[in-house]
Amino acid sequence: RLLSESPARSRESSAGRSASASRDAEPPPPLDPATLPAIDLFKADDLPAIEEAVNQLRKLLISRESIAWFVGLPDRLHSLVRLLHRGSNTVSPDSNWPSILRSLVSLLGNMCNFSMRVCFELSQPRLRYANMATRLLENGAHTCAATKASVLRLTGNLCQKKESARSIASCGALVDKVTQLLEEEGDEGIRTHAFRVIRLLVERNFHRAVLLSNGGFYLGKLLLTVQADEKRASPVISTLTQLTRYSAKDTGRQLSTSECAPLLLSLFLSPSSPQPPKDLLLQLAAGSTDIRDRLGETDLIADLTREEGEREQDEGAGDKEGHKKRRRRAINEKERCALLATFTQDAWGRAALRESGALDVLCSRLAEATESTAEKATILVSFRHLVHDTTSMAYLCRSRVFLDCVIKDVGEYVDCYGEECEPISLRDRDTSHRPWSPILVEPEQRAERNQQRNEKRTVDGQALSLSYAASPSLFSPTHHHHLHSSPSSPSLSPTYHLSSSSPMSPPLGLLSSPLSPPSRLSSLSPPSSSPDYYGSLSPGDSLASSTRDRAGSSNAGRQEEREEEDETERERKMMKQVVDNELWLVGWQANEDANLPYLMREDLVTCLLSLLRMVSPHSTRLGRPLKRMADSRHSIEGLLSMHFHSRIFHALCTPPCRLTRFARRCKRCEQDAEFGSEILRAFSTSVDSDFGHGLLMQRLASDQRETRVAAAVAKISLIRNRFRLSRRPSGEHSSSLQVLLDELRRILMEKDYDTESRRSLFEGGPSTLVLIIGALSTLLDSSKIKDAFEIDATWKPPTMVACKVVMRGRKGKEEEDVFDEPSTSTATEDKKELRSVPEKEEEEEDMVSFEDTQGNSLGEIALANLRKGSEYFNGMFSSDMVESRERRRKFVIDEVEEGCTREEFELFIHCLADCSPSICLCQKVQEVETCMALIRLADKYLCSSLSTWILSPHGPARRLLDGVSLHHFLPLALQLYTHHKVMDACLVTLLRFSSDSNVSQSMEAIAGEATIVDEFVTRLTKFIQSNAVIAV
Repeated sequence: RLLSESPARSRESSAGRSASASRDAEPPPPLDPATLPAIDLFKADDLPAIEEAVNQLRKLLISRESIAWFVGLPDRLHSLVRLLHRGSNTVSPDSNWPSILRSLVSLLGNMCNFSMRVCFELSQPRLRYANMATRLLENGAHTCAATKASVLRLTGNLCQKKESARSIASCGALVDKVTQLLEEEGDEGIRTHAFRVIRLLVERNFHRAVLLSNGGFYLGKLLLTVQADEKRASPVISTLTQLTRYSAKDTGRQLSTSECAPLLLSLFLSPSSPQPPKDLLLQLAAGSTDIRDRLGETDLIADLTREEGEREQDEGAGDKEGHKKRRRRAINEKERCALLATFTQDAWGRAALRESGALDVLCSRLAEATESTAEKATILVSFRHLVHDTTSMAYLCRSRVFLDCVIKDVGEYVDCYGEECEPISLRDRDTSHRPWSPILVEPEQRAERNQQRNEKRTVDGQALSLSYAASPSLFSPTHHHHLHSSPSSPSLSPTYHLSSSSPMSPPLGLLSSPLSPPSRLSSLSPPSSSPDYYGSLSPGDSLASSTRDRAGSSNAGRQEEREEEDETERERKMMKQVVDNELWLVGWQANEDANLPYLMREDLVTCLLSLLRMVSPHSTRLGRPLKRMADSRHSIEGLLSMHFHSRIFHALCTPPCRLTRFARRCKRCEQDAEFGSEILRAFSTSVDSDFGHGLLMQRLASDQRETRVAAAVAKISLIRNRFRLSRRPSGEHSSSLQVLLDELRRILMEKDYDTESRRSLFEGGPSTLVLIIGALSTLLDSSKIKDAFEIDATWKPPTMVACKVVMRGRKGKEEEDVFDEPSTSTATEDKKELRSVPEKEEEEEDMVSFEDTQGNSLGEIALANLRKGSEYFNGMFSSDMVESRERRRKFVIDEVEEGCTREEFELFIHCLADCSPSICLCQKVQEVETCMALIRLADKYLCSSLSTWILSPHGPARRLLDGVSLHHFLPLALQLYTHHKVMDACLVTLLRFSSDSNVSQSMEAIAGEATIVDEFVTRLTKFIQSNAVIAV
């Protein structure tokens, strides 16, 4: 632009700029040094001349420029300081020194107000200003009030900056004198300037210096003096608040001796009082024992918790005491409970709260404060002090309002942040290994962890790529160079590789979207496929400005989302703090045996179990009340009545990841299961005694069926003494195991099975079927699981066997049709020659083909292999049957009659051809339906080798058997008499690897048929008796 200007205009602009620069560089007009008094004058003894010189300087140094010029002169400021030092040592009321000092201090105060250099110079230790100020303030009657006020004003000016205020705060004698002047009754100006010094010291974080000088006491006295003037009292309360935040204990101790506590209480109880005095009293009461003692002397706790009827009687009283109590009633409910909560820190306060009913008020407020989580946290933190008072903790435990509030808060927390365990499957992706083997589970988990780590790195790389594309200026130091380079050059544009060849580049839709952050590629060469890209630009706007606007809006949106996430996280942490404090209190209450009867509530046990089961992370100490209940022998009858053992077992010991056969165990569920087992062991120790067994025997002899079933479940689950477990009630009563099996048979044979199977022994619990299966599972020896699935059975790797099935699809049929049409003589002769060959004819006769109803070929198999694989076809072709006499080699298969699909029958043909042990794709069984279809076909066509292969220890049936597929395998296993281990595997799956829904679905598959039900109960009985950890 400068090159395009004319020479004349360039000269004019240059001259203007130089003139402006010269004006800016000129210093302010200095004072005439001749008008200043001589330095030697301040060293003389002519006091009138010195006073006149000081007054002359006061008239001259009235602006910032003049003071800066004066301070720049050599030895001028130091001469004034020496004069101040001289006057502070020789001050006398009969001489001119008082007026000289008053003028001199006023001059220095003005200079400090306009120049920070003066403040820094006076704060130098070598000048000893703090000592001079202390002597001037301690001279008493020798120093007039105006001089003291000037000294305090100068000291306050020095306290405006923290660097210069440090010299004042380090002089304890000066701070002591300043705080004492807060109580000065002679002159209002002295108190004002002294309070200004204290206020500035506190604002500059010199709280300790003020408190060491007993500043809280004198500030309380000052507040009593200025209480009528709200404008003057407000700064005092603000200063006291800052001191309280620094040390509430020291500030409260000093204020309690100044008789300021009644004034603060009256301000707290006054409905027209502002909020700062109320907050100050709450902070002091929370941190100072002395303030609480002063408040307790006024019988405050009883007055704040008085019942409404008594308060109405007090309203009719016209005396002064009645008016005082009516004022106390006008305070806010939240503030009243906050003040009451502070008294839980003292022994006398806890007793007063308990005797006056204030604990009930706090519990009611805890239940009512549904929208204020912070208020709940405050009350609960105060309740933690009750652990030092056993009587108060017992009183709180007996409060139904408190326990209802705990149950409600825990339930809401679980509903908001609870998550069910989702099992991570470890099923094999290749049939060449066994992932369910204990030796191979750990390597499989390690491989999956490595894969997840690599995926995370890929995602982080993509996020970095997107961030770079959205804001390249944050990553590239050569951003200006790239903006002016050609986007088509890969050597100059780093995003060229990201957009063209990098696997981490963002998709085109993200680059062209007007709502997404713009990338480097879109800012340099926008794609033509985005019509909205140019529509958002006005003709006068540039592309770079549009990019910045859209990036700014996107950043603002992300900032709002981040703030919302932070707010949600803060709310979650606050709710977690509330729940932790409540359960901490319940845990302490459970330490006393006298409190356990009040804690043994079904809703409380349920909410604790749901918290331990669904919320992560958590500590098992939250379940301490459950452990204490299980250890208490006085609570056996109540816990048995609420089915405590069943609740613990089905809530903690059976997480989804442990009930899924091929799943990885998660750490949280393992901890919960171990904690649940510990609780059950403790409860079993209490029940497995003469007293506990006697209770169970009485219930087993009951006439009510549900009572007998509940007692049998408890006895099977908890009793481990073989003599007690084998005992049965006198008479014709059955054993506990027989009671459960009879109930199981009754439910399965019930006409209205759907209704009966959903009934439970207690409200909100699993069905009776699930309870019975769960109780029986506790008898199963864990070492028997390995034997049932035959994990250690000999396993041979699959061999490479060629496929023995000839597949002829539609294409082959079309070729055959074309082959039968009229053709040339040469083709006819070739055909005749082919048919005349006896070997070919014999080969065609030995092949048996299968077709569907539409004529599509399903496959061809050699007759010898067919007879070898199926006893059905072997008998057909070896006897004098129609198929053998007519040499039938083609069979038509109907999918409906066979009960299978086309693909499943083709797989069956491969199995007949002895392809089953090979690793070709045609014989792999990956679905339960396919496995069941093969078993049915093998049973229909008498294929013993196929059944043996499918039901072998490492066959498809064992691999596909789990809780989800159990309802398919269980009816089949009940009909097998040759493969007994399959039934054992089904029973182990039913007892150990089936969820509640899996159990219900499996029992529904066999319900209603008397023969199958009787067979199931018989086999289950034998399996339990032979594999139980204790003889039953």
